[in-house]
Amino acid sequence: MSIPRAPSQPTSPIGELDRTPLALDLGTSRTQIFAPGPGLLIDEPTLLASNRSGQVYAAGREAWEAGVSARARLSRPVRRALPVTPVNCVRFLTLLLQRYDLRVEGPVVLAIPAVASPYEASVLAAVPASATGVRIVPVESLLAGAIGAGLPIDQRVGGLICDVGAGVLELGAIGEGRLLAQSSAKVGASDYLDDRQRLVASAAGALHRLLLKVPTATARELLSRPLHVVGGGALLGELKKDLADGLRLDVVLDDDPRQAVIKGLSRCLGRSMRRGCAPPPRPCPLPRQDRIPARRLQPVPGSGPSSEGVPR
Repeated sequence: MSIPRAPSQPTSPIGELDRTPLALDLGTSRTQIFAPGPGLLIDEPTLLASNRSGQVYAAGREAWEAGVSARARLSRPVRRALPVTPVNCVRFLTLLLQRYDLRVEGPVVLAIPAVASPYEASVLAAVPASATGVRIVPVESLLAGAIGAGLPIDQRVGGLICDVGAGVLELGAIGEGRLLAQSSAKVGASDYLDDRQRLVASAAGALHRLLLKVPTATARELLSRPLHVVGGGALLGELKKDLADGLRLDVVLDDDPRQAVIKGLSRCLGRSMRRGCAPPPRPCPLPRQDRIPARRLQPVPGSGPSSEGVPR
């Protein structure tokens, strides 16, 4: 069952909650934020709009509308699932939270992509830490996707998960309640639109590297099970068939692949609040001025399409 989406002009009572934890998936193409209580999902393009002097004044859908109607300069603060400039990522997230009147006082459960090195994961965690000032709970994006897609993660071998984003393809082996191994390739849905075989070949290489990281018996068991595909790229028409043919595996699509990761994060969020959670490694700090919330401006007039570019 899909999580209800927040309206583009928010009227929800989220901001009235005494304690607002969040689940956050900061994607190349789209960013999803889930807030419990009313159970709304914010799903907006990962875009920033700036004027000619370089001042950022709109984020998400408002940035898209500004690009259509006001000739604003648009930029993506995230590329290949990682921050391009952490400063701009903080501004993006701050503007988005302000527009939805979200007062974040609880933990933020954050999706960490497979492509992130330990340092890059720390930089990524510093973004919501700087924007909200609360504790960050990092969760592997592939594990969250597996939870959201309903894989039996507590079994010794739970199965294979593949997340196809706009700029990154990630593969993971799930079992024993954790991510057994992961691999990735810096190709995504946007690359698939240009060269379908390139993505399939990259997926085959990532699968080969993944299987080398687990015992032989585990690898054989993984190959006997279907590959579960999540992420916005899963919605591309021929991708399922191309992956099945190229990898020689049965391929299963989640009912709502775009929401699999955020669904999994929301369940992790519930666990962290009920049972407590060990504090994550301290994120590397950003410059002091980046902790100052960006000035909130009036929405830019105009209208844009309901979805932009390539899905996450």
